[in-house]
Amino acid sequence: MNLFGPVTGIISAVNPCIQAILRASSGSETLPSGRVTPEYTEVLITIQVQAANSEDLQQVANLNQSTDARSVYVYGHIKGLDRAHQFGGDILVFDDSEWLVVGQPEQWGSGEWCRLVVVRQTPSQQTCPKMM
Repeated sequence: MNLFGPVTGIISAVNPCIQAILRASSGSETLPSGRVTPEYTEVLITIQVQAANSEDLQQVANLNQSTDARSVYVYGHIKGLDRAHQFGGDILVFDDSEWLVVGQPEQWGSGEWCRLVVVRQTPSQQTCPKMM
């Protein structure tokens, strides 16, 4: 059962969804100089952004981040940063900034939708189209 659609419709009346660019980590490339650069696959997605709750802020503080944090709800399954298992590093681009996905505290169904914790990285040079 897909609950994401009806719930999003109701919540969007108060907090509208926005479009974002998902830069999904697809590995890295080692340049001839020895420098390793990350590689991404870009996809346009729809997200809902909310303020981070106190537990999310505690998690960000433990990562020694001194930046903005948000909760993002998205249809699908996006993993947070997990260096031990060598995955993550996905970036969302919205509000003219890049946001690193640092956690996925909630997931419903087998990849139906999830809540992410993101932290602002840098202002982005790329902007997302506005939803109409």
